[in-house]
Amino acid sequence: MPQSTQSLATIEDRAIAGVNGSEGTSRLVVVSNRVPGPAESSTAGRDQNAPVGGLVSALKPAMDVQGGLWVGWSGKTTQRRADTLLETFQLGSIRLATLDLSEDDVSLYYTGFANRTLWPLLHCFPERVDFRQETYRA
Repeated sequence: MPQSTQSLATIEDRAIAGVNGSEGTSRLVVVSNRVPGPAESSTAGRDQNAPVGGLVSALKPAMDVQGGLWVGWSGKTTQRRADTLLETFQLGSIRLATLDLSEDDVSLYYTGFANRTLWPLLHCFPERVDFRQETYRA
């Protein structure tokens, strides 16, 4: 259950100052498409629907030790245009700030641009890159 709903500007201000009032200490801030889910915090198994991937697998251990803020998509879609309010959760030492995406954002940006253009380009599969103007604009 979300602990609070805040604007992106509030989340950014708190990340800079130190979420737990630890001004002057370094904070690790990750902004990505997906965020780790509760299943990644336990060794007892994984939820089939929990987001997993290279970035979560690579960065979550460092975030578990260091703590920090992880901003990304909640995995939920809405029919209306997504707003800029973020829901925040605590997952161990990681503060998650998530937002819902509209169905158009998921279709055009996430499935289209992020997965069909950026992913193959950044993972050495240039022959699989799909450039489409409508997904680029998303």
